[in-house]
Amino acid sequence: DVHETAAGALWNLAFNAGNAFRIVDEGGVPALVHLCSSSISKMARFMAALALAYMFDGRMDQIAMAGPYSDSVVKSVNIDDAKKMALRQIEAFVLTFSNPQSFYAAAASSAPASLAQVTEAARIQEAGHLRCSGAEIGRFVLMLRNPSPILKACAAFALVQFTIPGGRHAVYHANLMQQTNAQRSLRGAAAAATAPIEAKIFARIVLRNLEHHFGEVAI
Repeated sequence: DVHETAAGALWNLAFNAGNAFRIVDEGGVPALVHLCSSSISKMARFMAALALAYMFDGRMDQIAMAGPYSDSVVKSVNIDDAKKMALRQIEAFVLTFSNPQSFYAAAASSAPASLAQVTEAARIQEAGHLRCSGAEIGRFVLMLRNPSPILKACAAFALVQFTIPGGRHAVYHANLMQQTNAQRSLRGAAAAATAPIEAKIFARIVLRNLEHHFGEVAI
């Protein structure tokens, strides 16, 4: 799929803050927003959202403050406007997997079935084939503590996809998360008073996924 190839390439490139700056300057944000909002491929929309999240999780800010390097980059794009556009689309993307009734039912119940219902509705089947590095998983874990509630929700949603039981690399991702003590960040996101309900429920699902995988390893 052409959309998936393009979104995946930009997601990989955007991990590096310098590349992210260049993508912004070349008009990449509107292109990714369009891809994230209109592609018929869930995977393309997912990876476009992750690329946008990488661009605006704060790492580019360090380059913007660096001085000489930034003088030659991002000449024609208003970063604040691009960030607002990106965050609006990330939020819209995550909300397409959010059913208020099932989310509030899950929030009010500790029954596994309520979380399972949300998980199945949110699952992107093809995302189970993605294999992330430790640095990538660590970045999403760190994003759970980002001041932006939208990025919190996006990070939790991504980690759901990477750890859902049955995914090709789910156990591998779970082990990476255990090494970074991700449970603390996940519990914090699940309990944060200011976090959107999507972030809270997705964080709880990831915790449940980790318990499942660690149980498998123990057996």
